[in-house]
Amino acid sequence: MVNDDVTGVVEIRKEDIDKAIDAGKPIWINVAEQSMNQILFVQISATSSFPQTRPKIEGSRWN
Repeated sequence: MVNDDVTGVVEIRKEDIDKAIDAGKPIWINVAEQSMNQILFVQISATSSFPQTRPKIEGSRWN
């Protein structure tokens, strides 16, 4: 495999992010159905922010 080859694309749901916030630690999300079993799980972590605070987003927007 060449470096940076795309393996698959998955979407993380709001419910999954909320679970990570509530857990207060990284959690594993099963994404196998979304990626035709190319990616089985992804690990995410999240923290809550103040309602009026804009998130710091780095990189490219995909939409």
